Amino acid sequence: MWDDVQRFLDYLITQYGVGRVILAPFSIIGLLAAVGVITGGSVSFIAVGSSIFVAIVFISTLSLQLRRVSELLRERTRVVNLYTDRFVRSESRAYTVEDWDEFVTVNRNGDTTLEKWITIRVGDEDLYSAWSWVYKTGIWKSSQIGASERRRIKVEARGFDENRNLGARYDVTQEWEDNRLQLFIHFEDTAPAGAIVRVWIRWVWPRYYKALFDGGTEVVEWLMHRQAKRISTTMSFDPKCAPKGNFNISPHTGCPVPAQTRTPDGRVMITAEYLAVPVGVKFGFKLDGRAPRA
Repeated sequence: MWDDVQRFLDYLITQYGVGRVILAPFSIIGLLAAVGVITGGSVSFIAVGSSIFVAIVFISTLSLQLRRVSELLRERTRVVNLYTDRFVRSESRAYTVEDWDEFVTVNRNGDTTLEKWITIRVGDEDLYSAWSWVYKTGIWKSSQIGASERRRIKVEARGFDENRNLGARYDVTQEWEDNRLQLFIHFEDTAPAGAIVRVWIRWVWPRYYKALFDGGTEVVEWLMHRQAKRISTTMSFDPKCAPKGNFNISPHTGCPVPAQTRTPDGRVMITAEYLAVPVGVKFGFKLDGRAPRA
């Protein structure tokens, strides 16, 4: 019965609007008082009671609507991500990475902002979507990342031109898979075969590198599913979280040792560049901020 009341109120709100539905009981009470059906203190009592009842039902109805919208949105996102994932990973929709510049800023508590400036060349067929992902080392399941932390992770994607002037935002959907957050980028206009497409992505992930400054190590690595001609990364660590000395860095097998410098204001900068990146092979390095024991 309660569901029927909520649906009825939902119908009234849709037909007449929130304001009229809320004021309707007071109009009815006024009409009944005018014709003498209710008198004296009963008017105030019934008005207060009606207000409480309407407020409870109204809040419940809005809650029901919100749940419905959330469920529909989750289902839409799941379906979109499912087909986008299959679509963009298929070899028939291949593209190559012409250039990939990555800038990572790490502040106090390990709060991290990651910006990617990626230029791709579309393959032999039109391209509708692309995807990217970031994962957090030290965890293996998304359930290990609390709901509060997930809500604080912000992601945005835009186009940009040759001079790196940003354009309008792309529509994006996202999905957790194990310890990584996947981002699906949906182009407003289809990118034709052979075209150059530029995508800027920014991830803001609070406390992403916190474990590194709590005495742990952190792996910085990439795994490419498309051919990439060049990938470069620049990491900037705020003086408040950077080690007193340098990081100890171990490159992956066959990878160059990243350069490490300190700016006059105390920031630690780490830079690395990789050319002719192989497909399906992890590359990068491991960071250790703890100094060797004496």
